[in-house]
Amino acid sequence: MSRTDMVVDLLQGERIDDLQFKDLKLIQNPEYFSFGADAVLLARFSSPKDNDTIIDLGSGTGIIPVMVSGISASKRIVGVEIQDCMCDMFFRSVRLNSLEDRITVMNADIKDIKTILPEASFSLVISNPPYIKSGNGIVNDHSQKAISRHEVMCTLDDVCAAAGYLLSSKGRFSMVHKPERIAECFDSMRKYGIEPKRVQIIYPKADKYPSAMLIEGQKGAKPGLKFLKPIIIMDQNGEYTASVQRIYSDEGEDIFK
Repeated sequence: MSRTDMVVDLLQGERIDDLQFKDLKLIQNPEYFSFGADAVLLARFSSPKDNDTIIDLGSGTGIIPVMVSGISASKRIVGVEIQDCMCDMFFRSVRLNSLEDRITVMNADIKDIKTILPEASFSLVISNPPYIKSGNGIVNDHSQKAISRHEVMCTLDDVCAAAGYLLSSKGRFSMVHKPERIAECFDSMRKYGIEPKRVQIIYPKADKYPSAMLIEGQKGAKPGLKFLKPIIIMDQNGEYTASVQRIYSDEGEDIFK
């Protein structure tokens, strides 16, 4: 059965979003948490190879694993998500895109990863973790949004610990986070044997402060950090810049070099 023939049930409040990339689609519910540009940029920045074994920590509704399936031909892509409702949408999106033979959905806590998956079993770990430290900022009343945005169920250190455990020697870890936490990111990555190697800052507009950063580290690598050219999301007219538009095509990879 082709993707166009596949039918999945939608629950109340859910919708199907066209990712405008390789005919891929994603089920989302805006009442919970919808993916943003950060996740799409991270999927591209991670540069998944066809022979990579890939795991995404904190997958939400599955935007990164689904995007990665269109970027690389990897046969083993795992998405780990603790929230039942998010996992359900994620699983149905996998079916919607006929990706059951490539993407595995795991409803689990990344803090328990050592009891679930073998050590050093992945060559690429990706994560778009909660940005806001516990106790900082106003926690959203909706639990799904709170868990996605705040360190309620896992911390930056938890994510890096899981990545360090899962990565094979010289394996790569790609993450998106807030620029103001760059020192914490570096410290936590190094704590678990991951050396920061690439950083790319994201600006909402050229005249605005940075809103996010993409980081790549390598397990067991020597020190040596490279800052890539920044990414600017919108032009002064509020339209996506040409660079960001190209991210959805196969011609956008040079933006991350």
